[in-house]
Amino acid sequence: MKYNLISIDLEPAPYKVDLWNAFINSGRFNVDVYFTNAKDISKDAGHNYQELPDAFFVYIVLAGRGLIGVLKKISSVLNAIHISKCDGVFISGYVDAPQLASIIYCGLFRIPFFVHSDVFNTLNPSGSLALFKKWIRDSIRIYVFRHASAVLVCGKLGISSAMKAGCPAEKIIDFPYVIDVKRIMGAVPEQIPEIATLDVADNKKIIYFSGRMIARKGLAIFLEAASLLIAKNNSLDWIIWIEGDGPQFMAMQNLARKLGVSERCRFFGFVQMHLHSWLISHSTIVVVPSIKDPWGIIVDEGMQLGKVVIASTGVGSAIDRIQDLINGVLFEPSNPPFLAAQLMKFLVNPGLLASVGRQAKDDSSFYIPERNVNALYDFLLASPNQK
Repeated sequence: MKYNLISIDLEPAPYKVDLWNAFINSGRFNVDVYFTNAKDISKDAGHNYQELPDAFFVYIVLAGRGLIGVLKKISSVLNAIHISKCDGVFISGYVDAPQLASIIYCGLFRIPFFVHSDVFNTLNPSGSLALFKKWIRDSIRIYVFRHASAVLVCGKLGISSAMKAGCPAEKIIDFPYVIDVKRIMGAVPEQIPEIATLDVADNKKIIYFSGRMIARKGLAIFLEAASLLIAKNNSLDWIIWIEGDGPQFMAMQNLARKLGVSERCRFFGFVQMHLHSWLISHSTIVVVPSIKDPWGIIVDEGMQLGKVVIASTGVGSAIDRIQDLINGVLFEPSNPPFLAAQLMKFLVNPGLLASVGRQAKDDSSFYIPERNVNALYDFLLASPNQK
């Protein structure tokens, strides 16, 4: 049995192409994807992917800004749903206007649809009109939970948040963001920073960070831990590769100088898919110090590649995937000294580094795009009214 899906997605990203390629390659789905933004427009995001994997599915990126642009996007996605006679609509999120319009349309005309949200924020809104904002949010969720065929979330935190928000348990599918590790391992960048090539040639231990330069990504915590690590043992041969851009880029460079770690830091800025893949593939330890991150796909990337991932308890994927001191390390983001101690432990113990990395790779091998494809397909087979 083959299902015809329309996806109303957000912005193109490598891991999303991995997912929809897996849907097509499974032979179980036909998928047409409508990306409603060329890049993530949320105020603390900044990805601008120019390199993407080869796509084996049909997709279009909808253009337009302002009220007229939004109305055109809404018209495009609703028209696509209307004329497609699809078996279901996969909708990423429920806040952006095209996604919300798609949800309402599918609910009104009884078209099966699935809403994907990494987690549901169950905190009460603050500020002016807080009660009105909560009423709007809760009303949308009631509509989604009542009419959606399934609600797709990321891991343990996603499941618990959906249930707390009022979603029936039988509609919840664990559907985490995942990557095709073969794509990462096979990456060949057109240009690699010379300093990175020299670091690899010199067999330096490379501690890797990838994230937007904003406060919640926790780079300041990592840099403080690095300064403590130098204070404990300045003879260890390690450096930090820092990938990412954002409003705090210059501030983080200044902080590195202030803390005395700038000579060990390589700030690469935002890099595209192939170089990102090369950098993480050649790293030794991956540090994810985010104060708050609903998911964090970098944890999955590091573990799939057999790296030791040291991640904060504020990262959803870390809570979901890492068994502390077995296949990685968890730390409280308010505790840079503990992070420094964990880095020291692995830098001076190659055997521990190798064993934890192997366990990380073994434990994460199940979380591939095909796993998500099978999860949705099995749900559809068990729901005879879905087709």
